[in-house]
Amino acid sequence: MVSQVKLETKEGRGFGDATMPGHKPSANAKGVREAQAYPVTVHKPEIEINEKFKEALEIIGSGKSVFITGLAGTGKSTLLEHFRENTRKKIAVLAPTGVAAVNVKGQTIHSFFRFGVDITPESVRKAKDQSLYRNLDAIIIDEVSMVRADLLDCVDKALRLNGPRRDRPFGGVQMVFIGDLYQLPPVVTGKEKAAFSRIYKSQYFFDSRAFLGLEPGFVELEKVYRQKDGNFISLLNAVRNNSVTKEDLEALNSRVGPFFRPPEGKFYITLTTTNGR
Repeated sequence: MVSQVKLETKEGRGFGDATMPGHKPSANAKGVREAQAYPVTVHKPEIEINEKFKEALEIIGSGKSVFITGLAGTGKSTLLEHFRENTRKKIAVLAPTGVAAVNVKGQTIHSFFRFGVDITPESVRKAKDQSLYRNLDAIIIDEVSMVRADLLDCVDKALRLNGPRRDRPFGGVQMVFIGDLYQLPPVVTGKEKAAFSRIYKSQYFFDSRAFLGLEPGFVELEKVYRQKDGNFISLLNAVRNNSVTKEDLEALNSRVGPFFRPPEGKFYITLTTTNGR
């Protein structure tokens, strides 16, 4: 697939200038600079729209909020990018951490809503400029497994205060959650756990008050594209689901080389369970 795109660079701290198609920063946004745009030819591989992709895209297109999950390599990021490139909706693409936000060419949740590090639902206030939030159609949150329940409640309150509909969950904005709950969990520090457990059943986003009142759709992507070896995929799934059999262990142990030493001049990566001490 070949497409003509326009590249733009923006600087400053506008509300999601780089994530929301068609959004123009407010006149009082500081430090916003538009570089000269020029056409670039980008070659993109065709993607397979399987049945689960279709189901997810249909739900998103309907305006219903949805949680999209699937193990590594099933195309969650590809689905996100495909939707962003083809939708006419005004969307924001967010993630819980800076690295995750860079990977999806979006913003962190804290940056987009201008939350402080110690934000709580009780401390969320109206924004001085509500125009961006009021014009939003949808928000995509990637790597949602890392989003704490209280942070999602902060998002809900911010959108109720500043979004299109104060009386609706997330201010009436469609929410698209993407992530794998087998991956990194939310971080709740030791000193927070006691207070946190009095309010929430768990630290995960799906136990937030906002999510419980949302009634979203659910789609699990199943086809693995990252690996082609069926036996290897089955072995990975067994490890993932904690259902490893004796045969699986034998297959893993058959690959162990206890006396292996990397050859000189060759680059190898060593994975360990903890940092070296």
